[in-house]
Amino acid sequence: MEENTKNYDEAIRGGTPMKERDLVFLDLELTGLNLNHEIIEIGGLVVDQKDLSIKEEFDFKIKPTHLETADPISLKMVHYNEEDWSGAIPLIDGLRKLEKLAYGKVLIGFNSAMDWSRLEKAYLDNGITMPPFYYLHPDIAGMCYLKLLNDPETVKFSLAELCKHYGIERDKSKEHNALEDARVSFELYKKIITI
Repeated sequence: MEENTKNYDEAIRGGTPMKERDLVFLDLELTGLNLNHEIIEIGGLVVDQKDLSIKEEFDFKIKPTHLETADPISLKMVHYNEEDWSGAIPLIDGLRKLEKLAYGKVLIGFNSAMDWSRLEKAYLDNGITMPPFYYLHPDIAGMCYLKLLNDPETVKFSLAELCKHYGIERDKSKEHNALEDARVSFELYKKIITI
């Protein structure tokens, strides 16, 4: 047990410096905005931080257990339907798959604080006390805010508005799809670190 704790601490806090770890551009889709709403999709990209090459993409549909508590507007936004979710997996399986893909890596996303809080709650609710990812998780929305703070043209900092600002094309039919939003977040990240 002590050896496992040591390995965990090295993977999560020590060992490899943050700048040398892979990035995981992560997005979650939910049944609503309240903390009791469920994760129904986990999607993202594993990216080599050094050359920004995509190593892997993933998208897991998660089987909701309390669809009766879902916000109908949120379900419509994420394009939820029984057919597309027919092969959905239990949340614990999705969390375990994510753990294998992202163990010790740096999670990054748009408005990552919201996704991080939902993910942390999901792990805790499933008996896993600490999410197995690097302890710092950068937020692309915050990076954009700092970059554009003095730009009088930019007043909204939504993903849609920032994509428009940086000329990133989005397929409207795929908005609020976890993998697609992670891809768009990655494109936005590349713009803000090079401009």
